[in-house]
Amino acid sequence: MEARIDRIILTGFSNKNEPGGVFMVAKGEKTLYRKAFGKANLELNSDMTPEQVFQIGSMTKQFAAVAILMLEQQGKLSVNDPVSK
Repeated sequence: MEARIDRIILTGFSNKNEPGGVFMVAKGEKTLYRKAFGKANLELNSDMTPEQVFQIGSMTKQFAAVAILMLEQQGKLSVNDPVSK
């Protein structure tokens, strides 16, 4: 399984000198795959590690917005509801 996942990831992260990423596959509580590829910082020439800390900033807002709209479509909430709901 590890080789198969590596092949999939390496289609986009084959160059070790480009920005990289960290990938994990888990089932329940068990980690099945965890690896890092590429560079964490190009200026400092530092490699990505599985323990890498990411500064995600405002990147998650778009996902929260989509989730809210999906819940509204399902009738589970309204965009006019207070946040406390």
